Amino acid sequence: MFLSKRNTQVSIGLAVMALALATTVLKYRYRFFDCLAFVRATQLTATVALIFGVVRANPQHKAKFLLFWLSLTAVFLTALFYMAVDLLSEFDFRYSIWYLTALFLPLPAAAGVAYLMNIIYKDYTELTIQTVTESKQPPSYDSSLQTLLVSLGS
Repeated sequence: MFLSKRNTQVSIGLAVMALALATTVLKYRYRFFDCLAFVRATQLTATVALIFGVVRANPQHKAKFLLFWLSLTAVFLTALFYMAVDLLSEFDFRYSIWYLTALFLPLPAAAGVAYLMNIIYKDYTELTIQTVTESKQPPSYDSSLQTLLVSLGS
C-alpha cells in the first residue's frame, strides 16, 4: 500500500519540490538566482500538476501530467547543474570547510533529481507503451465474410 505507484509518484514530486524550495537559502550574490526564483515557481506548478494528475485525473490523461512534470523538472535539473558550476567558478580556497560542503551540495542534489526523474520516466513509458499496444490491436476477424462473391455483369 505504501509503495504503490501512486504514492511513489506523489512522494517523488514532493521531494523534488522540497529540494527546489531548499534553494531559497542560497545567497543572492549573482544574477542567476533571480532566474532560480522563476524555476522554483515553475517547479511548484509542475508538482501541483503531477499530484493532480496522479490522484484525480482520468487515467487516459495521466501520461500527459507525468510528461509535463518531467519537462519542467528537467529545467530545474539544468538550473541545479548551472548553479553548481557557477558556485565552483567563484570558489576561493580561503573559506572554511562549511563553505566547501555547501559548495558541493548542488551536485548530489542534481544526481538525486536525475534518479527520481528516471523513476517517473519509467512510469511514463509504461503508460504510453500500454496505450500504444491497446490502440494497435488488429480488429477482430468476422468469419461470416469468408467467401467473396464477385459478379462481372457487363
